[in-house]
Amino acid sequence: MHFRNIGISQSGKLFSDKMNPFIVSIGSLNADIQVRVDRLPGLQETLIGRDFMMLGGGKAANVAFLARRLGVESRLVARVGSDSLADLALKAMKKVGVDLRHVKTVPGQCTAVTLIFMRPDGGKATVLSQNANDAWGHEDEKEITTALNQAPVGSVLVIDLDIPAFLVRYALQEARRRNLAVILDASPINRFTEDMFRYCDFVTLTLGDAARLLGRSQIYPEEGIEAAAELATRGSATICLKMGAAGCAVVGEEVYQTLSSPIPTRPMVVTGGGEAFAGALAVALLQKRKLQEALSFAVTVSTLAVTNYGAQTAYPDMDEVEKHLAQGVSG
Repeated sequence: MHFRNIGISQSGKLFSDKMNPFIVSIGSLNADIQVRVDRLPGLQETLIGRDFMMLGGGKAANVAFLARRLGVESRLVARVGSDSLADLALKAMKKVGVDLRHVKTVPGQCTAVTLIFMRPDGGKATVLSQNANDAWGHEDEKEITTALNQAPVGSVLVIDLDIPAFLVRYALQEARRRNLAVILDASPINRFTEDMFRYCDFVTLTLGDAARLLGRSQIYPEEGIEAAAELATRGSATICLKMGAAGCAVVGEEVYQTLSSPIPTRPMVVTGGGEAFAGALAVALLQKRKLQEALSFAVTVSTLAVTNYGAQTAYPDMDEVEKHLAQGVSG
């Protein structure tokens, strides 16, 4: 990993300047509607659910929220619609102090909505209506440029593909020109193009994402490290292959291993864990943690995030994370 290109020393620590660095989170902002069900409904069936919940969500929003929960400044660049769901999507972030100056309202559009059905085993089915998340235009390049220009040396960009791919590519290129560390959540994978690898320092993917990129029907957790290694040859980015309860296969110039969490609790709800990993990794880099420690930190936070119902409501604070980190992470 060529740390000199992203304001990171060869020891894995971020350089600092007179301004405090922060996390810039660009991407999706949703209103999440979540309910527990015993199973998924069949066609023309009405199924009784429970534990109904409405809260803010979206990949970028979750990253920004988590950063504040962990005591780090974050700025969100996202879009909401001109409807009442916008207030719901933003409520929790306002409460924790996320900087929302770059969140804009799209007139005549609805705020993005995610419908989440949670099974007893922690699995989920999701329906996403992108709405305002897809209502970006080329004029929004100026907003991205402004947000990145305001980020001092040592800041970290976390971005996802729930917004138009041309803007993601623009943001990646702008961040690289400004020597910012870049973490890309390569989901949805159908919007990812392999030229994006060269602009990123870390790319997070699921097993399904990796299978699609490698032209395979399926990749099993025991094949994760091999798959991550193959993807790592396609660019300079460190590949973080998220494998659920099996941990995270990480391959880059300075790391080649599968990380697992020290937390014995079986994950209860697999929602929000991916964003928790990306956000926690960004926080760890911002805090000048060495690479290995940063990855262990991210795995621990993401595991804690899926042991409680909800996404933002389930995210831990720093005290809880440090308590579990003290137990050690096995590789």
